[in-house]
Amino acid sequence: MKDNFDAFFVGDGSRELMLEQTLTKKKHSLESKVRERPHASLTGDTQDGVRFEVVDDVEDYIVSRIDISGEDGYRDAFLMGKKEVYSRFNFLAIKSAAFRGRAVREVDLILEDSDLHIIEYLKEHVKDYYAVRSVAQLVAYESMGIFDVMFQEQDGCSLCLAMGGSILYTRNLIRGFTSGGFLSHPYCDCAFFPVIRRSSYQGLLTPHLNLDSVTVKGTLIHNLPIEYKSDEFYQMLVELPFDEISFVDMCEYRNSILLVKDVDNVVIHYNEDEEILYIHNDYIGTAGPFQYVSEYLKAAALPAKVSVSNLEGLERYYLDGRTVVLWEGSYWDAGTGERVK
Repeated sequence: MKDNFDAFFVGDGSRELMLEQTLTKKKHSLESKVRERPHASLTGDTQDGVRFEVVDDVEDYIVSRIDISGEDGYRDAFLMGKKEVYSRFNFLAIKSAAFRGRAVREVDLILEDSDLHIIEYLKEHVKDYYAVRSVAQLVAYESMGIFDVMFQEQDGCSLCLAMGGSILYTRNLIRGFTSGGFLSHPYCDCAFFPVIRRSSYQGLLTPHLNLDSVTVKGTLIHNLPIEYKSDEFYQMLVELPFDEISFVDMCEYRNSILLVKDVDNVVIHYNEDEEILYIHNDYIGTAGPFQYVSEYLKAAALPAKVSVSNLEGLERYYLDGRTVVLWEGSYWDAGTGERVK
């Protein structure tokens, strides 16, 4: 049955659903239990030529859990969405500094007159709570001068996994959500990570883009980009075999160090004299500090040389005059097995 069932469920519901089903000779009803969120119901019978009907009950389930149809539902959802983003950057404190000697209500710092018009529009055209929250967060990013975001998959959905890591323009996303559309599927609770290109950023966050020095599990970290302040990224940094790490504009740094002066696209450099690992704090294309550290850890876990037999049969490339193959995300010399890049 499960091998012949051709359907797609949000998340890994289809696999789990097929594994957990119990067929009877009479009509039956099945419900996915993945993450305690029903993705679909199946009904059918066991006569020849069994036919199943997929019943989409996601909308009913979500609305029953998160109802924003009340008088202040949309306003509260929008308020919380913006506040969540502002909290990451301590932006309310930064914004309030402009009102010298005046006490300002938190809600007035968060919601602007233009937001009230957006909220009224959303009431008429959007009933998806997650879309309302996303619009609020995107509006908050734009108010801080951030116009690119990275889609972060959080629910295990196949569609969202395919979108994970994509960098998107906030204005296009807002247009899509406010027109009743969605990025990957309706009622998506994934997140948008701020992409701050420091070389061109102009906004109120300029003096506040980097954190002061902090020590995490014995590792001293300087100038951490504020958007990367998270337990996940801290854990990645302490896995690096260095006691001191500093985030810098690598373009400026490498020009001051003769050793790497003529090397393009250097994103991580260890200064043996200072015993400090320097990491680029800006983006190159779609890659940023998280990707740099992630790739460094992957490369560090690989050996310097492997058996040539592991590389047999792989497609060959030419790199700086050497014949290489791509294996495990790195290039290896096809003749010696040495890791090249």
